[in-house]
Amino acid sequence: MNILLRITSYTLKFKLYLILGYICTVGAVISYLLIPELLGGIVDRIDPNSTNESIYKSLNLTFLLIILFSLGCTRGAFSYGQNYFGEALSFKVSKVLRDQLYDKTQKLDFYFHDKTHTGEMMSKVIVDIEGIRMFIPMGIVRSPYVFLMFFGSIILLLIKNFELAIYACSFLVLSGFLAARMRLKLRQIWLKVQEKNAELNALLQENLNGIKVVKAFYAESHQINKFSNTNEEFKELNINVENFRAITMTTVLFAYWATLALILAIGGLKVINGEMSIGDLISFMFYMQLLAMPVRMIGWLLNASTRGSTCGKRIFEVLDTKPQIANPSNANTNFYKMKGEIIFKNVSHQFPDAKSESVKDVNLSIKKNQSISITGEAGSGKSTLVQLLLRFYDPSNGAIYIDGKNIKDINLGILRKNIGYVHQDVFIFNETFKNNISYGDPDASMDKIIEAAQIAQIHEYINSLPDKYNSLISENGANLSGGQKQRLSIARTLLLDPPILILDDSTSSVDASTEKDIQKAINKLISGRTVITIAHKLNNFQQSNNIAVMNKGEITEYGSHDHLINLNGIYKNIYELQTTN
Repeated sequence: MNILLRITSYTLKFKLYLILGYICTVGAVISYLLIPELLGGIVDRIDPNSTNESIYKSLNLTFLLIILFSLGCTRGAFSYGQNYFGEALSFKVSKVLRDQLYDKTQKLDFYFHDKTHTGEMMSKVIVDIEGIRMFIPMGIVRSPYVFLMFFGSIILLLIKNFELAIYACSFLVLSGFLAARMRLKLRQIWLKVQEKNAELNALLQENLNGIKVVKAFYAESHQINKFSNTNEEFKELNINVENFRAITMTTVLFAYWATLALILAIGGLKVINGEMSIGDLISFMFYMQLLAMPVRMIGWLLNASTRGSTCGKRIFEVLDTKPQIANPSNANTNFYKMKGEIIFKNVSHQFPDAKSESVKDVNLSIKKNQSISITGEAGSGKSTLVQLLLRFYDPSNGAIYIDGKNIKDINLGILRKNIGYVHQDVFIFNETFKNNISYGDPDASMDKIIEAAQIAQIHEYINSLPDKYNSLISENGANLSGGQKQRLSIARTLLLDPPILILDDSTSSVDASTEKDIQKAINKLISGRTVITIAHKLNNFQQSNNIAVMNKGEITEYGSHDHLINLNGIYKNIYELQTTN
């Protein structure tokens, strides 16, 4: 489907605004086209030497002036309505599109998010949506105004004086050629502009997120130069757009004024020779002025439409993306508590564009309330394995079962609310402590929130703050320590009370004292649950029934601590290295 037609289809959701906009457009055109005719008649009515025997000769001059004033006011009122309904419609459509785009990004899986830069998505949500919004009042609501005014002026010019009208239309050939050339050229440039803008947003977002690293390495100059170079390219592309548009429109206006001078010369001779009244010439010149207006607006229309088309292409690429991880159509949507028995059966997984599998033929059985620990060197597939359980990704081979049911047949919401995931990289929202803890259950009572915070050993700190649980946390928890973030994450998970718990290296980035406090909170958290712990430090495995050792995507060793020590394999090497240290 054509991109511009697809954008237009969104305006049909607000038919009243669209219809009223078109009514005002037609009213503005009609009232505008009547003004030059009436003005010419008034001039002939005033001129005592005029031989033009029109209806205006028999009408009262004051009456004609009142009609002229009324037409001007009517035209102004219709123009206001056209602008108001056009702009209101554009904001309503942009709101719908922005909501749809945001909703889509929430539902798209990690196969999409892994390859899409955050800054690029921000650019689409803000800049590209604005490009579409600007197209609607100009390209959809006002385009009939342009065409009606254009063809209405030509017809009235032909009626007024056929010979002069032929001269007047001569510059339209040049205008049409330039307009077609302009559309093709602008489409190419605008695509580059939007892509460069996305790159600039991505660079800014990356820099702000990594500002501590920038400061630590004293790399401000490098980042400034990097941003400045990209910004310079963005500036040049925008200047190219405006330069090309200015050259085109200047050429069109030059052709118009040259044609106007020719018409004035020929029309003046006709007036002198008595072939034409001065009122008709003035009327004709005003219609020429009206003809110039849609010609100029065609340039704006082309600019708006090419930008709208380019922005629409980028937006609809996202909206048309089908997630690879989707809810089963016939799955039960009523929440229920799982028992927590997990089976990985011949599970393999390979990331797109990866040369080798991240998980290879894994078979693992975890009983209800059993605690399993997974270790191995970085990149061995530990985190990928538990992300398959959460259906962040799907296995390329094999299947995963919970309580005997394939997780692909379970509603995503039910699956993920039954699994608590405490990640090593904790994300804290720029919200209050209360809202952060109750993120998974917004309706949770204050008593439950406090209870979760007490078990996670973060309650005392929150209570020491002036606003307590209503205290606002800085962006991504900038005003919290690493240990406080982890305890907040544990409280958030505790509130859900999930039967299955995943602890993904949750104490790797804190000091020994903080680790001890977090471990106490975790010990309370794991009680009565099926637990999968991913860690490099073996002291985190104390409460595990069994330990799995992963190497290059495979489980190469499995069993109790004593069993793995006797194997004299990878686990024993890790154990001896850590105990020696």
